[in-house]
Amino acid sequence: MIASHLLAAGLFVASTLAAPLEPNSTSQCPEARYWSLRNFHRACEGSNCDYRFYIAELFENTSDGVIYKKIITPCHFVVSGKALGTPGNQTNFSSAKCLPENDGKESFRVNGRWYTDGSLYIEVLKDVKTSQLISWLFGVQTYSAIFWYQDSELVHGTAPERIAMPSPYEPDFAGMQHPKMVRDELESENDDGYWQIKNMNRAYIARSKATSIWFDIILADGTKEYCHVGLINSHPDTSFSHKQCNPYPVESPFTVSWGYSAVDDGAVMTLCNPTTRKYAVFGWDGINKQQNLGGSGKMPVHKGDC
Repeated sequence: MIASHLLAAGLFVASTLAAPLEPNSTSQCPEARYWSLRNFHRACEGSNCDYRFYIAELFENTSDGVIYKKIITPCHFVVSGKALGTPGNQTNFSSAKCLPENDGKESFRVNGRWYTDGSLYIEVLKDVKTSQLISWLFGVQTYSAIFWYQDSELVHGTAPERIAMPSPYEPDFAGMQHPKMVRDELESENDDGYWQIKNMNRAYIARSKATSIWFDIILADGTKEYCHVGLINSHPDTSFSHKQCNPYPVESPFTVSWGYSAVDDGAVMTLCNPTTRKYAVFGWDGINKQQNLGGSGKMPVHKGDC
């Protein structure tokens, strides 16, 4: 679901029809990483909000035998809604730069959008230096990860840590971070409501190496659809993409992409309707500890190829 369907990974270009990457596999992209946000803190007064948090990057490091190497980067910026006449905590922003600047090195930018149900959508981006040829062909490349919070979590300051998230524009590579074409602006006019997941269940049967996932989809108009996805020859850490929801009781237009993160036994699910070109992203922790994973909050629906 990346805007252009082309992933420039410094050495190769892959379409979104490629096989999903397992979190512990050797990636052709040396920059593939897991990201999480820590100590996300928002302090607001009137039309101004002060954002402070840490970006934790985990990536495979084979040079010294360490499975994962961790990089922690502090991020701080101020958002003002004075010019728009909006409260600071309801002000959308684009390409806010983490301060202080990192002496010209690769640095992070942050997009944010507030929704009327009290949810905050955060996109963290990191520009990545590439060869002159790749830059000429595809432009500046950027890693991206999506996170979301509720106002109720932030009213007292610091929110809990979020699991590592992939860019929702890349369902084939869910669970990993890959370069994508730069998107400097959020699609502020593209508000297609919210989808919600209820009764999320996932069962793995070790004897037959089969996985079954079933849940209810609550659409923007309140209608409910059922989805079931079955996998054979699978494992507890299996990722997959573009699996059709089984036709029960009628044929479903939805597909499911699932990215597993071994870092926190978490998963990110991209639910897509290819016909309407709409999708939403959901996440759960501890998926192998229980069958019933519960529901989700209302997640914003986006437009794009998926």
